[in-house]
Amino acid sequence: MPRERRILLAEQDITFQARVQRLLANVPGVVLTVVQDGHAALVAAMTRRFDLMILDQNVPQISGDRVLRHLRASTCPNTDTPVIRLCAAAAPAAECSPRAGAVPPTLMNTVLQKNPLSDAALVAAVARLLAA
Repeated sequence: MPRERRILLAEQDITFQARVQRLLANVPGVVLTVVQDGHAALVAAMTRRFDLMILDQNVPQISGDRVLRHLRASTCPNTDTPVIRLCAAAAPAAECSPRAGAVPPTLMNTVLQKNPLSDAALVAAVARLLAA
C-alpha cells in the first residue's frame, strides 16, 4: 500500500476544486484537504503537516503568496513544504510572478497558470514535487 501523501488545496473556484479532486483521486495514497480562502489555508498549514500545498495566488482574505510568506517565516510543520502556486492566465504578467517579499519560484516552489492548465501538466507538477 502506498504511503499517504497529504495535499492542501487553497482554491475558491468550486469547478477548479472539483477538477483537482478528480485528477488526484487517481493518485495512490493522496489525501486532499480543500479550503476556499487564504485564512483557512494558513490555519490548516499552521496546524497540520502537508506533503504538498497548491495555493491559488488570488484566494480571498489572504493571497497565496502571503500565506506562503507567513509559512516560510514560521516554525510550523510546513516551513519547507513544496508548493504549486496557481495564477490566472488573464492576470497581468506581474500578477503571475512573486509579489514583493514572496518566495521566488524554485524546484520546491512552482508557478502554474490556471487557464489554460492541462490535466497532464498539473499531475506532472504534483508528481514531481511529491517525489522531491
